[in-house]
Amino acid sequence: MISTNDCTSSRLSKRGAIADSNLQDYEDFDRSTTLGGIEFIISYVNEIWGCPIYFYSGAKFGDGSDKAHRQNSNPKGSDYGQLVSQTLQICAKWDKLSYVTAGVIDLYNDEEFNAKASDEYYAWAMNDPIHPKKAGYLQWWMPYFENYLIHAL
Repeated sequence: MISTNDCTSSRLSKRGAIADSNLQDYEDFDRSTTLGGIEFIISYVNEIWGCPIYFYSGAKFGDGSDKAHRQNSNPKGSDYGQLVSQTLQICAKWDKLSYVTAGVIDLYNDEEFNAKASDEYYAWAMNDPIHPKKAGYLQWWMPYFENYLIHAL
């Protein structure tokens, strides 16, 4: 999962940067940063197992403290949205290599997916703006994952 923990105010300074395209060995990436860690994972999985790798994001949430309305103050949704965007960029970079398949199951930016959940359903499916309940995973997120992977593979 693209971690919301990496978007808390204490971790934002450790985001890092997307590496140059010529870096591909997993030992080349700075695992002390969020983006370096993502690139390390892609490179490692490719080198060791040679299989596709997919990250997934959480559902959309915004900035603020009104949790009943899909808001969160730390991490903020805007910071998480930026990390999701950067993960998409990294996966697109790696996916251009003919031997690497990397992708993002992007719940955060899928307007149709997020619009399907009324406020009442969202409150039922989620523990808070970030974490689904078991039922939220089973009935809301998992069908999306399944559909994505069926069409991606």
